[in-house]
Amino acid sequence: MALKEFLKSQKTIRELKTETAALRLEKEQAARQKEQSEARAAALSREADREAAGRGQELQAAKTAVEHTLFEAMRPLLLNLPAARRAIAADPTLLAKDMIGMFAPVDDFIRALGLTVIGTIGEETPYDSARHDCPTLVSPGAPVRVVTVGYARGEEIWAKARVKEVM
Repeated sequence: MALKEFLKSQKTIRELKTETAALRLEKEQAARQKEQSEARAAALSREADREAAGRGQELQAAKTAVEHTLFEAMRPLLLNLPAARRAIAADPTLLAKDMIGMFAPVDDFIRALGLTVIGTIGEETPYDSARHDCPTLVSPGAPVRVVTVGYARGEEIWAKARVKEVM
């Protein structure tokens, strides 16, 4: 009997050694999978960082392009404004109508943006809260006078025209 029990225990030891070897193998495989997963995560993180940096550069390039386009549209006004200021300072009798041509680039720029002007300075028109801004309470349709123009692109109002109530 003792021999039988000894052989059974030997078998159990062999089984334990086999199970231990299998567990070690599983542990090594799990460690390799973990390393591979961490490497993939790191690679994805680096790729995401590169993409974010690329989008940031694209955004900056687009912003610079818009700023350059805006500057080019306003270039004639920007180049002539200092000369106009100097001319006005040198000759206070210079008439404003002599300076009006200097603002043509602004009109061109407004058209290039696809904007339309809301109102004309001094124009009397019925009050429309969607298109007009009035500092006092005015009933819809009441007569108002345009103080400063506004701008719209299609149905989208970019700046309401400032108006005052006609008394």
